[in-house]
Amino acid sequence: MAAAPPPVSAAPPAPLATSQYPPIIEATPLTSTPPRADIPAASDAGLTAARESLGTAIDELATILRASGSGIAQMLIAMTSWIGLFKILALFGSAALAGYTIAVRVIIFALMPAWGLSNAGATLVGQNLGAGRPDRSEEAVRIAARYNMIFLGIVGLVFVVLAGPIARLFHPDPEVYAYARRALWVISLAFPLYAAGMCYGGAFNGAG
Repeated sequence: MAAAPPPVSAAPPAPLATSQYPPIIEATPLTSTPPRADIPAASDAGLTAARESLGTAIDELATILRASGSGIAQMLIAMTSWIGLFKILALFGSAALAGYTIAVRVIIFALMPAWGLSNAGATLVGQNLGAGRPDRSEEAVRIAARYNMIFLGIVGLVFVVLAGPIARLFHPDPEVYAYARRALWVISLAFPLYAAGMCYGGAFNGAG
């Protein structure tokens, strides 16, 4: 019987080369710097800056409100007048109110370019008055009013001629259609006067 082979002993692992790994650097403990007495804390500085900014904003807001007070009153009067007018129209029934609303919506859409012309005239009035040229301010108002009256005169003529078809586009009810057509026809007759009034009113606003 053959003798068993001697056991094979495992060879110890070879040591790893230390050059494969970076050297270990010990961490330096963090030290906190004590606060300086002459520098305020961040929260106190932030609150101080916020209070100063709020005070500045309130002063600027008061200046803006004083400068725009007349314009705000003008718009409030105009909007209040519309509310009162609709209250009066409501007394004549829903058909009259609906027809007038249709006519006013169409007219406001047509007045948008006219508002742009009047605002341009108001801007030129303010610029020329600031430059010491009141003669140019007057000329700017006249030019804006002239072109605005021409534009709205043409639009008003179209509305007078086509008041019926335009009103019929928005409501099939004969009674509502009749009120809308009549309102559109009557208001369109005054378009040239609206144009002049918008430009001259804008001139007063531009002059301050």
